[in-house]
Order: sequence, then structure tokens, then C-alpha cells
Amino acid sequence: MKVEISNLTKMYGEFCAVKDVSFDFQSGRISALIGRNGSGKTSTIRMMLGTLAKSSGKVLADGKSLAQQLNNIGYLSEERGIYIKDSIIGQLVYFASLKGMSRKEARISAEKWLDKLGILDRKNDKVETLSKGNQQKIQIIASLLHNPDIVIFDEPFSGLDPVNAKFLVDLLMELRKENKCILISSHQLHLLEDVCDDVAIISYSNLIYKGSLNNLKEEKGGKRLIIKFANSSKKDIEEIGYLEAGDDKKYYVDLNMNRTCQDVINDLFIKNLEIETFEVKEKTLNDIFIEMEEA
Repeated sequence: MKVEISNLTKMYGEFCAVKDVSFDFQSGRISALIGRNGSGKTSTIRMMLGTLAKSSGKVLADGKSLAQQLNNIGYLSEERGIYIKDSIIGQLVYFASLKGMSRKEARISAEKWLDKLGILDRKNDKVETLSKGNQQKIQIIASLLHNPDIVIFDEPFSGLDPVNAKFLVDLLMELRKENKCILISSHQLHLLEDVCDDVAIISYSNLIYKGSLNNLKEEKGGKRLIIKFANSSKKDIEEIGYLEAGDDKKYYVDLNMNRTCQDVINDLFIKNLEIETFEVKEKTLNDIFIEMEEA
């Protein structure tokens, strides 16, 4: 299956919230939609699903309108919607029924998922008795009970601790093996980098990149030297000229054929700058995204 977004645009009067966005995502691959807050990611997803009227453009899944195939979509909204006073099993059966499942089918599927989570024995408890992480899992499960071919998650890692984030990463990998068509929007780029095959980047309402993560890294990636100085003043460090201030009092510089690691170390030695630690790393998706945003 292939979902194709073509020339999607959303206008609010004279303001363009999403401008002529086109990309696709397909079965057996995980695609990431990334951008800063207010870039147009959630508006794009809502137009894809038909919950926000588009100004122009098309969204097709295997040649048919995606908005007319809602029962084949597993959608997790950025705004969570769960009835915490209901029982866990009752909540899941209700959501599955909205996707056309019979109560019997829904109960079987819900119990299978709850067993997988290790909380089947709590199926009759109220949702509010679960931890926030497990409540989030219930919402993720609710989007998958009907076994959809298309999975769209908007900020699924929000509020998850590292253990539950690992659960979600593992789940996404399983869904890819099941040949699902997956799109994720998230600010957790370090997690997306571990799972996604393809990337679409929106900046100020415009699509600025679409393609595979590997191609993005080949085009925009490379090695980065990260340095922490021992007893050097900020003024002396900044006199080098090409060092950028990073986190935790560290500085970095991107390496290339014209500026190798040895070249940088030599420059620091000449300036009598004392190095506490240094390391060379591949640029991350987060590094690349920030550079593209600031370009």
C-alpha cells in the first residue's frame, strides 16, 4: 500500500499554514514527519484524515481518497482522548466498535493486546488506576485493535518514560515487519532515527526535504568533532573562529577534507588551549534538522 500526499495546502484567510506539501509513505517502511512547533505537521495530518478541511491538494491511498478509508487507519492524535473512569476492557471494546468490529472480535483483540502488555489481569480496572505510561499504551492499543493497514501516530512518545518509549519502538518495528504503512510525527528525533526509513521535513509551512534517512545523512551528514576544554577562557576559545558552542560547555566543529580532526587539534595546540576531552561522532538526525532549520 502507498499513501500519496499531493500539493496539500491550508489557508486561513491570507495566512498559509501548509503550503503545497507533497510526499508519500508506503507499506513495510516507517516514515517520519518532522518540524518545529507550528510548522504545519499536525495540520497536514488532520487534512490527510479529513478532520481539517484542506484548501487544495489530494491524499490518496492506493488511488482512493484516504479520508474514505478511515476504518483501515490506526490514528493516535496529538491530543489524547481516553475516558479514565471506564474500565480498560470496556474502553478498548468501545473504540474498536467505532472501527466496525463486533464486540466479540473487539474483546478477543483487546485481551490479546492486554496480555502482551502484561496487564490482562487488570482488564476490569478503571483506566485511571493505570500509570500515565500505561494509559498511553492503552491509547496506542486502541488505535491498533482493528488491525489497520495504515498507522498514523502524532507525537506518540509524548509523556513516555524510557521503558515505555522502548516498548513503542519495539512495537513500531513489529508493525513494519507486518508490512504496515506507517507515518510518525514526533519531536523525539533520537528515537525516530532508530526506527524510520524515510523522512519528510516541514519548515515554516513548506516541505524542505523528502526522501530516505540514509540519503539525508549522505547529503547533510558527516563527522563532527566535539571538544570540552579544561581551563580555557571563552574569549580564547572563540578566537579560533570556527568552533560552535554546544551543550554542557562543549564546542563542536564539522569535519571535512579541508578541516580534519588533526587540523583542529593543531590549531588548539598553537593557541595553547587545554583540552579535557574530545570525540568524533557522526552527525545525528537532530544535528542535521537544526542545521537545515537555521540555514
